[in-house]
Amino acid sequence: MIRHLIVELGPFALILIVVAFFLTKLYMIYSKGLGKHFGEVFYISLIPISKQGIKNTFQDKVKKYYRASNVINYFFYGVFALSVLVYAMMKSIS
Repeated sequence: MIRHLIVELGPFALILIVVAFFLTKLYMIYSKGLGKHFGEVFYISLIPISKQGIKNTFQDKVKKYYRASNVINYFFYGVFALSVLVYAMMKSIS
C-alpha cells in the first residue's frame, strides 16, 4: 500500500522538491537585495562555493548569500538524493 503510494506520487514529490528549491533560492536572493543580478547569482550558486571562493568575494551581501546558499544546496540536494533513492527502490520492487 505504501509502496504503491510512493511509486504513484514519487515524481510529483521530486518536482515539488525542485520547485521548493527554486522558490527558496528566489526568496533568498531578493531578501539579500541581490534581485538586480538574479540570473548571475542564481546560476553561480547552484553548486556549493568553496570557503576560499566566498572569502574572495568583495560584496558583503553576496558573501552572506553564498554562505546561506551553501546550506540550502546541501539540504535540498540531500533531500532530493534520498527521495530519488527511496523512489528507485520502491519502483524496483513493484
